[in-house]
Amino acid sequence: MTAATILLLGMPRSGTTWIGKIFDSHPQTIYRHEPDNFTAIRELPLLTLIEDQSRYQATLDSLIPAMLALRHTKVVMSRPVFSKRYFWPGERSVRSFAAFSGKGLARVLGELRFPEWRDYRSVSDGVPVWKSIESVGRLGTLANGLKGSKTLLLIRHPCGYVASVLRGEARGKFEDGGSSSEDYGVFDLLLPLPEARARGLTMDILKGLTPVERLAWRWVLFNEKAMREIEQTPSAKVFRYEDFCNNPEATTRSAFDFVGLTWDAQTSSFLRASTAGDDQRYYAVVKNPKHAASKWKDELGAEKIEQILRITASSKPGQLYAHGGP
Repeated sequence: MTAATILLLGMPRSGTTWIGKIFDSHPQTIYRHEPDNFTAIRELPLLTLIEDQSRYQATLDSLIPAMLALRHTKVVMSRPVFSKRYFWPGERSVRSFAAFSGKGLARVLGELRFPEWRDYRSVSDGVPVWKSIESVGRLGTLANGLKGSKTLLLIRHPCGYVASVLRGEARGKFEDGGSSSEDYGVFDLLLPLPEARARGLTMDILKGLTPVERLAWRWVLFNEKAMREIEQTPSAKVFRYEDFCNNPEATTRSAFDFVGLTWDAQTSSFLRASTAGDDQRYYAVVKNPKHAASKWKDELGAEKIEQILRITASSKPGQLYAHGGP
């Protein structure tokens, strides 16, 4: 495997699933959907400090080959399935059927391993794409430690993030069944960060806030740390989810240019198809993107919006939306 790896990292509910499938639509990419729980990434803490990168270099060096060797259906068989330059004739149809049936079996039998016939580590012109909502706290370490990689940090408007998390929790959509706003173990990791110390945040202060305010702080601390750690990294760049929604092709072309992917008709077709409907399922990739980007304005009342913006507006990620942005 000689091609550079593309990292698509963002907080949960930041549009990473749709944007990940946009990258999967390119015929040269080898897409991996949330491989974090199945690879050596477990050896990296959920939140790493960039100054400790050398401690993890051996793990980083083995990470992409380990990711490409995965066979778990959740990781390698996300739908829709696209044609690839390295497929043999008819392979897309076989994989589409396998993805459909495998997903149904996994609901009954648990996570399965797809019987793969190809060693992706030997696909010389394939470009690995790693999509993750688990590794924003590791983003600086990954972006700087995976040599030759390109990293996209995907950020969604804080109100959109909070509204989507609240909607998912109300529908019971998250596997752990818990509340992100009450995950104090994660806040324990975030509080020692300079971003938290500079603001005088403590656990007592956080526990005294509303769930909406705690989610806003979670958005600030994760994204601000990630932005700080890549601000001197030319191979990493921040993209706003709302820009993909409002200008899908122009923003995708910009992202592809950044990572070195050429434009392809298959991506054009997927962009048209995925923005032509409004599938209301929580994890759907076919949506009205402008509605998806702005529906928090109808879901959150004025009080909650004020709480979120009071916390986020002056932060580094908050400044991405400071001048009339969506």
